[in-house]
Amino acid sequence: MDFQQIKSNVEKVKFLRKDFPILNKKFENKHIIYFDNAATSQKPKNVIYSNVEYYENYNANVHRSGHKFAIQSSIKIEKTRELVKNFINAESAKNIIFTSGTTDGINTIASSFFYSKYFKKKDEIILTTLEHNSNLLPWVNLANLANLKIKLAKFNEMGIITPEEIEKLITEKTKLISISGVNNTLGTVNDLESIGKIAKKYNICFLVDAAQMAPHIKIDVKKIGCDFLAFSGHKM
Repeated sequence: MDFQQIKSNVEKVKFLRKDFPILNKKFENKHIIYFDNAATSQKPKNVIYSNVEYYENYNANVHRSGHKFAIQSSIKIEKTRELVKNFINAESAKNIIFTSGTTDGINTIASSFFYSKYFKKKDEIILTTLEHNSNLLPWVNLANLANLKIKLAKFNEMGIITPEEIEKLITEKTKLISISGVNNTLGTVNDLESIGKIAKKYNICFLVDAAQMAPHIKIDVKKIGCDFLAFSGHKM
């Protein structure tokens, strides 16, 4: 049956649920209605089968060996890198770095800043009062290690971090703005393009935590103007 031919919304939901094996289970004889997608999303059959296919047919270390399995795995990884590039409209597939998730990605960026000596003593990082720990603790740790100052932009009555709130915190010491595109508890959406223009205006590095954004909003890193964007595959 073609999904587009289904008229009833109830039948559409039933059709989609069939594609998620875990949603076809029951607890205490009741159907599952899963709402914890902000933490992790359930996986459809094609994702599950792709994992099985990989381990059954060409499991090997990528870019490490010359045998057939390794070559197949390497090709698959590079094709996936190209898909992610297109997904966020990045300049090149070489800009795509795979990590274990958003948390690891942001920690990797923070570590790179530390070891590259990008920050000088008393430099400033702008975060917000709405950040997930994944986009808070790495910068707190870095600030403690490198003697930096963290400033927190506050949200307005709508739960949004306005570009104006970000800009008023900027000084000549500001070296990084790191903000989530969509908040994980409120679901509010921030104006990243405007914030990106502010970052460019003051020549400040701009990082976006897109963990909650990637599954729901079309991402164009060129329009956003960010230097780094991190998100997780397990929430897609």
